[in-house]
Formats: sequence, structure tokens, C-alpha cells
Amino acid sequence: MNRSPRRLALLLTIVWAGSSWAAGHTGGTPPTSASPVAVGVADFDSEGYGARGIASAAHGIVEQELARQGRTTLIERSRLATLIEEISFQQSGITHPDDAVEIGVSSNVQLLIFGQAARSGSGEYRLALRVVDVATGRILRAEETPVPAQGVHFGPTVRACTQRLLIMALASLPADDVSVPAGPFTMGAAGYAEEGPVHSVQLDAYRIDRTEVSQAAFFAWLETQGRKASLPDHADLPATDVSWHDADAYCGWVGKRLPTEAEWERAARQGALQLAGNVAEWVADWYDPQYYARSPEINPQGPQQGDYKVVRGGSLASPAEDLRVTARGFRNALRGAPDVGFRCAASTPATP
Repeated sequence: MNRSPRRLALLLTIVWAGSSWAAGHTGGTPPTSASPVAVGVADFDSEGYGARGIASAAHGIVEQELARQGRTTLIERSRLATLIEEISFQQSGITHPDDAVEIGVSSNVQLLIFGQAARSGSGEYRLALRVVDVATGRILRAEETPVPAQGVHFGPTVRACTQRLLIMALASLPADDVSVPAGPFTMGAAGYAEEGPVHSVQLDAYRIDRTEVSQAAFFAWLETQGRKASLPDHADLPATDVSWHDADAYCGWVGKRLPTEAEWERAARQGALQLAGNVAEWVADWYDPQYYARSPEINPQGPQQGDYKVVRGGSLASPAEDLRVTARGFRNALRGAPDVGFRCAASTPATP
């Protein structure tokens, strides 16, 4: 069983703050599936002989990379230049968070991109980029890379730096999720032994990711764990080949958890996307084909132990009869699969 989502829409910005380009990732959440984010790219700064040409060429490549991203909308240079001039926004950095907020509010720009190309003493060049959340002025991510002055490697080097910057920055932003109110629903289905008996379940309120965790977001988590990983070729597609234990750890990293079977099934009727026919998804529960017969009526958590973990939904590889929100499957928790992804959930605090 399988299924998959795409998730992203976020705020970015790259700002040069003097000559110090610290790249810090504070950990965070995956990108979302919201509407594309508006991004502006200011002219890059340059330092040293020949760096101006490097900065100009790199600026154009960064714009091209942003323009091809389905999750971003590129703001015209002329419009961005006017906005920056109006509020005395300097390339030396956002000196007042209110300035960043003013840009976003007045022009609907969520991210700004600034960079610097500098020539070193040895005659080599380096490109430095930073991403800043316009609404808060917070630096989301910084990247720096050596770049050749010319040749076929210049473009790929700049693109790779830009992709990494965006992936890590977007992963630090909250995922788009769906709020599911407390209440009862009918769980299970007749005609399939492991999906019965049909029974009523009462759940507390919770939130669940609108789409599955993306390859980009999972890559960012791997980086924080010091685990070797390559930049994903398809950043927006669901992360797959992920073990249950890694999925569980990722959700903990973003301050959430895997959803229970009951939460997953109810969310399929509450606005969560791509819950059948793309990739299957891990949930928190151990698998027991007879569990429904003794499942508690309120907030069932699944068996206390077992040999396999439950996967829900149906993937592109599943037969048509498995493309049902009630369909159940199971897998070894130690192993991932190319048609199994996951999404995260979180309990909603009770209102006093």
C-alpha cells in the first residue's frame, strides 16, 4: 500500500550581512504545499577584481533556478529595486526587522535574495548567499561555495549552491497542516477481514500535515544527523525508502509524531491530500489484523507490540481495490520501501 504528497510553499531570503556568512540551521519543519511564495532577488554585491562579473552571472542563474521552482514566484527586478530604495534597505543586511516586514506587507514579497561574490588572495572566487524570512528578518540559511571564473562548471556550481540553500531554508519553516476537530467517526469497512468490524471511534482534536514529508525536508533532517545524503533530484516529491524508525525520528525533530491509524483514516475525510494512489504511508501503530475487534472507542493507539508496523493507503503500484482510505497494510519497521512515505501529526491542546 502506498501514497505520496508534495508539500511546500515558504518564505525565503538571502542577505549579505558584512563579510561573515555563518550558515546555521536551527532545525525545524518541512516545507508546505501552500500557494507559491513570492521571492525577490536583489543585485549581488561584489568584492575584488573581476568579482562584479561573477556576481552578475551568479545573480542570473539564481533567478533562473527560482523561476523553475514550482513553489516560488519570482518578483521583477524593477519592482524589487523600487521597494528596496523606498525603505532604505541596504545590502549590508536587514538592520531593522520592521523594514523586512514593511517589504512583505506593502508588496506581498515573502522572501528576498541577496548574495556576494568575492575574490580571494589566491585569485579564486567565492559566492556567498543567505536566506532570510522577510516577515521576521530571521536568517534561515546561509551557503558559501568556491566558483570558477569561467568554464562549464560555473553554472552547475551556482545552481547546486542555490538548491541546497532553498532546501535547508524551506525545511526550517512550518509545514502546512489540516486541523481535525474532536469528534466521532466510523472506522473500518465490511468485506475485508483485517478492516473489520466497522466500529465507532472518538478522537481528540489534532493537526496533520496536508501532504507527505518531501524529499527536501527529509534531506535536511539527514544533514542534521550527520548522515550522508545527496541533494534530491525531485525535492518536492515524497520522501520514500524511509524506515519507520527514521520517519518517527523525523516527526520528533519537527515537534510532531506519526499519526495513529485512526487519525490517518479520519484525516482522509478532512482535507488532507494524496491519501490514496501515490505512495503508502507509515503510521504509529503496530499491526494486528484482529485489532479492530478489541480497539478502544476513544483515541485508539494500536497494539502495545508487534512484528510489523502499519502502512495505510494505496500506492501507484497497488491494485485498484487497495485504493481505499480503509485499506491496511504492514511492513518491517527497519526497512523503507520505494512506494512508502509518511506525514506527521500533532495533538491539539484542549481549550480551557
